[in-house]
Amino acid sequence: MPSSASSVCSLYSNYTQIDSSDHFTYCLESDTSDDSSYRNTIKTAFETAYSAYVSTYGFPAPNGGSGIEIYITNDYANAAWADSDNIRIASDLSNGDNIYSMPAHELFHTIQYEMFDANAESQILEGTADIGADAVNEDWDGMYHYGNTAANNWLYWTWNYETSRAALLFWKYLMGTYTSSTDINNPDYGMDVILAIFEDFESTYATRGDELTMNTLRGAIKNVYGGTPATFVNIYRRFLLSLYAKDLTGTATAYLGYPQDYLEDADNTYRDLVFYDDSAALNSSGDTATFANSGTGDEFSDIGQAAPIYVDIGTNIRRVIFEPNNIDNKSIYYAGAIEYLDGLGNSILREITGLTPVRTSTVSVYTMSYPASSYDAVGFVLFPFTLDEDPSDGAGDKFEVTLTGI
Repeated sequence: MPSSASSVCSLYSNYTQIDSSDHFTYCLESDTSDDSSYRNTIKTAFETAYSAYVSTYGFPAPNGGSGIEIYITNDYANAAWADSDNIRIASDLSNGDNIYSMPAHELFHTIQYEMFDANAESQILEGTADIGADAVNEDWDGMYHYGNTAANNWLYWTWNYETSRAALLFWKYLMGTYTSSTDINNPDYGMDVILAIFEDFESTYATRGDELTMNTLRGAIKNVYGGTPATFVNIYRRFLLSLYAKDLTGTATAYLGYPQDYLEDADNTYRDLVFYDDSAALNSSGDTATFANSGTGDEFSDIGQAAPIYVDIGTNIRRVIFEPNNIDNKSIYYAGAIEYLDGLGNSILREITGLTPVRTSTVSVYTMSYPASSYDAVGFVLFPFTLDEDPSDGAGDKFEVTLTGI
């Protein structure tokens, strides 16, 4: 319901009510011109999103069901900001998808406030808010708010603000992994997963009251879907490899259990990952390649970050020895796969299992063989990544690994 008359539009100075709808009150800043066409468009966007989140997907009504005030202002340029009971939104949102997806994105933030005071890491808040907007109507382009750079931002090896928005890629993968939905073409595909995890977040926050983190997500997955703490690591490994596999022909995606086509934007350019290093080659037996970040600007600085590496492999190489060196890190993980060609020339990835984190100074050696000697390997794909909550403590921000061809 809209705000009561006694307190309407009073959260900020110099606003007056100009309109209302079933769940929203619309307030206009005194020095902002009223555009009725624009106002009616965002009214439709907000009410449509509200109906989807609360009535269709089962999320609790924001602000306890007491309504949300929408403050239309010229203080922002094509932007918006949400709190528990109000949303401030620019008077100049661009036409097209943004004029619909941004209201839906911000409204989802008010649901986060309702369930856990929106007290969570940005990868949770921003990633799922973009997911929410996409689930309202996939034509609104909420998921692709940063579509052309999302994959590279999420996988970038130095801090970039937009990794928080690009986290939507991992949430989409998680949704596809656990959803009970069957129609991947329906915008609601996987929203049951987001609701279940948020309900676990809500319970955890009510008990603990501290910030929800990606490690909280690890616990939520275990609580809701079972498994062990290692389950999250294995899901994340496959997620990283699926981003690479998306560009391959043939059966690569099916082999990795790719849960859905969540990178289907028409532009496609963001599917091309920016590699940390793709210059090395193992052409002859005994050839080695060592990779390390320097710790002087290219170290990991946030949980979930990865450094995609690709190594060309000569046709006479049949095994690769993998030797991670601990250095000073304590929580570096590795996702790896062999890329090879089948008899039809299709690229296929074989995931390498058992690449456990190195927690001591002892070097661990793993040897991987290809699935069939008649196939020619063309490359080794490796993703070092961190799940450290606080890389600034010196643990989990550096890696070093050596590959040897045999």
